[in-house]
Amino acid sequence: VFFTASEWNSMSANNRSKYIRVGIRVRAECRQFIIAKSDCIDAGGAKTFKWGGYGTDIRGLKNYGNGNQGLYDTFDGKENTDVIIETLAGVKDTLGTVGAPAAEAARAYRGCTLESDGIEDTTVWNLPALGELMLIAKYKKEINELATSMFGSQNIITTDWYWSSTEYDASSAWSVSMSNGYVNTNTKNSAGRVRPVSAIDSLSL
Repeated sequence: VFFTASEWNSMSANNRSKYIRVGIRVRAECRQFIIAKSDCIDAGGAKTFKWGGYGTDIRGLKNYGNGNQGLYDTFDGKENTDVIIETLAGVKDTLGTVGAPAAEAARAYRGCTLESDGIEDTTVWNLPALGELMLIAKYKKEINELATSMFGSQNIITTDWYWSSTEYDASSAWSVSMSNGYVNTNTKNSAGRVRPVSAIDSLSL
């Protein structure tokens, strides 16, 4: 169920309690998806993650080099996340990173769990593809305004670099600086933030 900010704010507290707030529906430029209400944080409190798989050219992921046609029209975050996790599960790369920390963090993300009410977030969360991440950067101001209204200012998108699930080559993947929307590659051993997304049809509450 999706609500505008005004619809949500006009509801009584009793009616709101029937729902959990997992994120914000993004609809822009003929695309739509859900962006999680907060960045991933690991059990130790770390807010950045390595991509993993350094030195591995992942079969099933298309390599997008500079100027590669279609690079900015990649909206296959779920498919990418599935392949990355399956390929790198338990595998130590040449620099010592095990698995796919960024993709695994995105998939394990939970917006909310209210066990006492029998409500939990069963959404399939993914590491966004570059196209999804670029839309988030482009509309960061609007997203942050709504995130602040709905979830509090601690949940805004920061000005840091965020990982995409779009691969450049065996050693690098694409990321986006949320300070200015700049797109660049970083080595898979670099640390970046993770903001999960979900396809509309995989949102399940």
